[in-house]
Amino acid sequence: MKKNLSEIKGVLHGWTAQSAKWYDDASEYTGYHEKLAEYFLKYLKHEYSCFEIACGTGNMARALAPHVASYVACDRDPAACDFFIKKLSHDGESDIKVICGDWKEALG
Repeated sequence: MKKNLSEIKGVLHGWTAQSAKWYDDASEYTGYHEKLAEYFLKYLKHEYSCFEIACGTGNMARALAPHVASYVACDRDPAACDFFIKKLSHDGESDIKVICGDWKEALG
């Protein structure tokens, strides 16, 4: 039976502290987000402000934020946001604003 996506309720993916760590480690090991950021940087200017929806553990945000004027990253999952905020604190980065909640409300 095929389901319509509009019928699915709730969170499709839930982060845990362990899954966030695995994802972050895999990103660092493969260089995936750094390579993807290289592609995006062709289209970004230093004066741009960015708002990332569903930022997860913040890998893309950490790769792009140093290259733009401001960066806001938003995710609904508290475990992902906690991991991201701890990572920023550990790395000493403070130029990224992290919003844990619905992006529509954040922009509203």
